[in-house]
Amino acid sequence: MENFIYSINVTMPIFLVMVIGYILKQIGMLNDNFVTVANKFNFKVTLPFMLFKDIAGVDIKYVLFCAIVSTICFWVVWGTAKLLVRDKTIRGAFVQSSFRGSAAVMGLAFIQNIYGSSAMGPLMIVSAVPLYNIFSVIVLTFEANDSTNIDKKAKIRQAGMNICKNPIILSILAGLIV
Repeated sequence: MENFIYSINVTMPIFLVMVIGYILKQIGMLNDNFVTVANKFNFKVTLPFMLFKDIAGVDIKYVLFCAIVSTICFWVVWGTAKLLVRDKTIRGAFVQSSFRGSAAVMGLAFIQNIYGSSAMGPLMIVSAVPLYNIFSVIVLTFEANDSTNIDKKAKIRQAGMNICKNPIILSILAGLIV
């Protein structure tokens, strides 16, 4: 019972924030434009800044562990999807939603509620989130149902350009270099 109470205490603040957001949208205080702008601001400004700030003193072993496990999961999911998901039009989205976690949003909130101030959250984000973004671009590029029949070299070039424009990846790389 003690573990259940602990779990409720960790989960409830996150759940309440979601409920408050839902209620504010229902009463008209928040609209779709606000949500779009706030999401863009969060993922292009605040999250990259937080990651850049938290990278100092990174434990490379933990970062490598998270990166390796994320990479293995991605390739296993994509390989399995190639075998089992016959509908090519949904394969890319299926793979992305299967391996990609909500580490940056939900993961950090849970870590904060469980451990308080912990370096594990930023380390997990430093290692996993850039890979989630890179792998998402790769799988969505290669599994895209486009009628132009772009060759593999062009798809690799296109995926590389999309990866290089990602603000989260750029901020983490900048933080690791500094």
